[in-house]
Amino acid sequence: MKILIMGCGNQALAMASHLIKNGNIVNIWNNSLETIKKLKQEKIIKCEGYINGNFELNKISTNIDEVLEKVILIATPATAHKTLAKVLAKKVDSNYTIILNPGRTFGIIEFINELKKNGCKSLPKLAETQTIIY
Repeated sequence: MKILIMGCGNQALAMASHLIKNGNIVNIWNNSLETIKKLKQEKIIKCEGYINGNFELNKISTNIDEVLEKVILIATPATAHKTLAKVLAKKVDSNYTIILNPGRTFGIIEFINELKKNGCKSLPKLAETQTIIY
């Protein structure tokens, strides 16, 4: 499966490593080039702990068009969801699946409202977790 992870913190990298280890192709998007600068050059996540190994990312970018996939996992604090919905609003439709990790209590409602407000004509399939899954 091809997956886009939005965010580049510890949760996002743990999620990416786990997904790659299980045969998925993973892209990462982040809004800050400084945050992904080194990772963009190497494309390798070095993992030690429950999951061990070096895991190669497919693409890393601050340009959503370069990394967009039909399955999107949002791995940022809930405070970033409004901004991310604006980034995705004109890019996604009912053929996409978006999971907020975490969404917090009804964070998905704000996400849906922002998608609509910013031009999303056909909502993607959406879900949220209550807490960070990694």
